[in-house]
Amino acid sequence: MNLNIMDWTETYLKYKDTVQRKITKITKNPEKEELICELKDGTIHTYICKDNLEDKDTQKIKNNRVSCLNTKKNVDWVIKNWQEIKNTDTIFLFANPKKAMHWSLNPKLHDRITDKTALKQGLKTLLESIPEI
Repeated sequence: MNLNIMDWTETYLKYKDTVQRKITKITKNPEKEELICELKDGTIHTYICKDNLEDKDTQKIKNNRVSCLNTKKNVDWVIKNWQEIKNTDTIFLFANPKKAMHWSLNPKLHDRITDKTALKQGLKTLLESIPEI
């Protein structure tokens, strides 16, 4: 399966919800590069779907979910902007749609449980845990 990042994210969310069936609606907004995921309890999650994070303003992603390609450039962006994102509720999905593989990162949790001096190496190890795209 070879999907773009928005299609991959939608497919991933539907697959992840097959047991719990909490999702009531997923709306695509390609112009804003967003998916809006509405849950039965009224919760709404916005997924920002970007191939490349290099031009993304950290203020525009705070407390959202970000789905991006599993690339060194995207991991480098996270490392560069770590101080701005580590205390937010932002969650990242790094995906390789060609291989249907991903890994996720919750900076707030990651910052609390990991050795601060090993941040860069730890994130690079996660990058290498699935094929880079």
